[in-house]
Amino acid sequence: MKRRSNSPDVARRNFLKGASVAGAAALAAPTAANAIPAPPQPKLKATLPGPLQIAADTQPPNKDPATQTTSGGDFMVDVLKTLEIDYLAMNCASSFRGLHEAIINGKNNKLEILTCPHEEIAVAMAHGYAKIEGKPMAMICHGVVGLQHATMAMYNAWCDRAPIYVMDGNIVEANKRMAGAEWVHSAIDIGALTRDFTKWDDQPTSLQHFAESAVRAYKIAMTPPMGPVLLSLDAELQENPIQEAEALRIPKLAKVAPPQGDSGMIAEAAKLLAGAENPVIICDRLARTPAGLARLVAALPTMAESRIGSPVFCSASRAASAELCPSLNNFW
Repeated sequence: MKRRSNSPDVARRNFLKGASVAGAAALAAPTAANAIPAPPQPKLKATLPGPLQIAADTQPPNKDPATQTTSGGDFMVDVLKTLEIDYLAMNCASSFRGLHEAIINGKNNKLEILTCPHEEIAVAMAHGYAKIEGKPMAMICHGVVGLQHATMAMYNAWCDRAPIYVMDGNIVEANKRMAGAEWVHSAIDIGALTRDFTKWDDQPTSLQHFAESAVRAYKIAMTPPMGPVLLSLDAELQENPIQEAEALRIPKLAKVAPPQGDSGMIAEAAKLLAGAENPVIICDRLARTPAGLARLVAALPTMAESRIGSPVFCSASRAASAELCPSLNNFW
C-alpha cells in the first residue's frame, strides 16, 4: 500500500487561494467604466421667514396665561378697605382663594385674617365682636358645606340682632367647576340656605356689581334692627384678571341715621305713663345700645320717688338688665 504524503495537496491549496481572490473581487466596487454617474444636486436655499415668523421673533412675547398681574380679588379688597371692617374670620378653602391671596399680597391692607377651625366659631367671633364694638366683623366660608356649618351661629346673630358681614365662596357657572367636590359644594342660589334669617343677600356677577352690593350690604347690616347679611362671591370673579379697571368705581359709604320715635308720640307716652294709676313697665329690647339701657336705669329712681312707683318686669331676653329687674339674679 502506498504511503500518504504529509505535505499539503498542491491542487487543494490552489483552489482555496482562487476562491479567496474571487470573493474579494466580488465585494470590490465596480470599475469606473461600469459606474452610473450621480445626478447633479441642486443648491438648496433657506426659505425666507413669513410675517408671522418675523412677528414672533421681533415682538414681545404674549402674556403668559398662567401668570397675571391683577385679579378680581384685588378690587374686592379695595372695596372692603372703604368699609369699617378690621377683621375677617375664615376656615381656609379653595372657593375663596382669590380673595384670600389678594388680602395677603395687598398693600396698605388693614384687613386682618383670623383663621378658625370651624365656620360656626368664625361667626360666633364676629357676633361677640359686633356686641362689643357696635360694628360688623366679616367672615367667609366655603360653598354650601361651609355655609351650612355657619348657619346655627348666623341664626343666633339674627335672633340677637347683631350685624355680621358674611361672604361665601361659590362657583356659579357649571362649566367652570372641576369634577368632584366643586359640583357638590356649589349652588345656583346659595343664599337660599340662610335667606330666612339674614337681612339681605346677593350674588354679584361683575366687579362693579360687587362694589355696589358690598357697600349696600354693610349699610343694611348696620341699619336697626341690625342683622347678618350674605354675599356670594364667584370664584371666577375673584381670580380672573381685571378688565377695564379704569371703569370701576367704589360707592361711598354713607352713614345711616338710626330710626327714632316721633318726639310728639314720645311725649304722649310719657304723659300716659305719668297719669296711669297702676303703670307696669315690661322690658324686652328696650334699647339698641348700652347708652339707652343706662338711661332707663337712671330714670327708675325718679319714677320711684314720684307717685308712679311702677313695677318693672323683664322677659329675660338678651337686652335685659339685673339693675332693672333684680329678679333676674334668681332667674339665672
